[in-house]
Amino acid sequence: MLYADKHDPQWHIGPCTNRYQEIISHLFQARNSGYIYQYTCIPTGSDYKGFLLQDTSGEQLELIVGPETTKLQQLLLDTMPSDLPPTGFSRQQIRSVIASGAVSEECPDRKRRYAPPYLADCWYDEGSTNIKNNKCYNYTNTI
Repeated sequence: MLYADKHDPQWHIGPCTNRYQEIISHLFQARNSGYIYQYTCIPTGSDYKGFLLQDTSGEQLELIVGPETTKLQQLLLDTMPSDLPPTGFSRQQIRSVIASGAVSEECPDRKRRYAPPYLADCWYDEGSTNIKNNKCYNYTNTI
């Protein structure tokens, strides 16, 4: 699960997991309907950001989020071990957010302008022409 915390909780879901076949059924239905997203579509501005599923080969990452997959998200949340954070009231809040369908994917727009990579050496080099003592601020202002 993706959650605004230092570490996102991770756990294994396998054939012995309660309601596994129902999860698989909803997962295939979501895939066939186009409601599974790439991990680059993780939403911003919310504590709960959806579920990021990784197959056992470790190659494929799938984002499960949005109003079309609320049942699948609820099923996945139900498989989460009780000792993993968030717990208690926070987990109930996540359940409410999922039920509302308010959190959706945010896939990058190809027209959106992205900042170039920050190359610290360029800004920290004493011999560079960059304004000294202002390093990262200059980087942001020159984009």
